[in-house]
Amino acid sequence: MTPVQRLHRYRHLLLFMLVACLLGGLSSAAIWYWPLQRELQLNAQQLAHLQQEHQDVLRRMATCTVESDVLRSSKQALREALDAQQMQLAEQEKSLDFFRQLMTPGTERDGLELSSYSLTSLPVSGQILYRLTFVQYAKKHPQLKARLSIRVQGLSQGQETVYALKDLLAGGSELPERLDFRYFQVLEGHLQIPQDFEPQALLVEAVPIQKNAAPLVRTLNWQLQEQ
Repeated sequence: MTPVQRLHRYRHLLLFMLVACLLGGLSSAAIWYWPLQRELQLNAQQLAHLQQEHQDVLRRMATCTVESDVLRSSKQALREALDAQQMQLAEQEKSLDFFRQLMTPGTERDGLELSSYSLTSLPVSGQILYRLTFVQYAKKHPQLKARLSIRVQGLSQGQETVYALKDLLAGGSELPERLDFRYFQVLEGHLQIPQDFEPQALLVEAVPIQKNAAPLVRTLNWQLQEQ
């Protein structure tokens, strides 16, 4: 064998060994690659499943929150409705007691009386809502008529001043000159208080026209209520 042939033989042998090494490396890489690829696919599937579960949990939490808010609002609305009904029942019971007293008065009550009064401050500056309830305590309740006088007593620039109530009425309010009723009569309206006037009392006088009927004279403290 000549040296040239021997050289070609070594080259083929070296090339063969190199190819064998490369094939061996590729085989080894394939052995490690496919299991790793499979594991990555499984991890991706598990991640997608976990993300879906997370979205489901978020949706359930949102649904629970909405249902809780609706339930809370419903309970609050129900509570407010029950409170309003309770107040209405209390007012009705109060009204029934009021009528019972009128229809079956005690021995100590007879004739014209001022049952109640209120003075309520309004949002409009200087305006007051007044309300007076006159009643007649009697066994047969004939028609009662009485001349009426209501005045507001107070201070203006340090001086005692008295206004007729009708002179302080705001627009749209009227005050009758007489009482005319059988069981009760409610007077109410808006007052416009002058800026330099400080009310202190209401002076109420009602003189029945019927003979032997006692007049009603009351001095009422000026006590404002908030609306």
